[in-house]
Amino acid sequence: MKITQQITSINTNYWQQFIDIYYQTFPNWEREPIDSIAKQIQNGNYLLFVGIDNKVVGFYILDIVTKLNYAVLTYLAVIKSKRNQGYGISLCKDAINRCKMDLLLVEAEYPNLYSKIGFKKFNFTYQVPKFTTSDSVIMYLLAIHNNKLNNIYRSNLVKIITHMFINGYQLTTNDNRIYEQISQIPDQVELIDL
Repeated sequence: MKITQQITSINTNYWQQFIDIYYQTFPNWEREPIDSIAKQIQNGNYLLFVGIDNKVVGFYILDIVTKLNYAVLTYLAVIKSKRNQGYGISLCKDAINRCKMDLLLVEAEYPNLYSKIGFKKFNFTYQVPKFTTSDSVIMYLLAIHNNKLNNIYRSNLVKIITHMFINGYQLTTNDNRIYEQISQIPDQVELIDL
């Protein structure tokens, strides 16, 4: 991959290539509405970066939350013809290098890519809300802590997950999925190897 470029306008050719990869990669239940992503980018809440090798071959989105000092690698995808060639790792490393928050999180069904570059999993069951239904799906919640800590205060993680579910998944404050997830967080939260 030759270039990683930030996309700040939806009026570019790269924007359409991003949308094509997004729809080809993520199932409907996992997709945030495109107009919501566009709004978050325009408001500066999301940072969209594309990997270019003659054309867009992949992308990632960082959701930066300065008030809670964390970021989420919200989406990361590579086109099928370029998978298993190091593009995903390159994009992920680029995201880590750009993240200035104490904690970088990622929700993953398949954690191997992330574990290869230092992400660790939390020691509790994590259930991601679906965008299209009131169901949830079990995934890994992974993190890299910039201070190399393996423990995180439960109270901090409760605030972060609540924020992710309300702002990212657009749940209401009284949605049971928030409380079900918070109940899974142990008093002693640890980051452990996969």
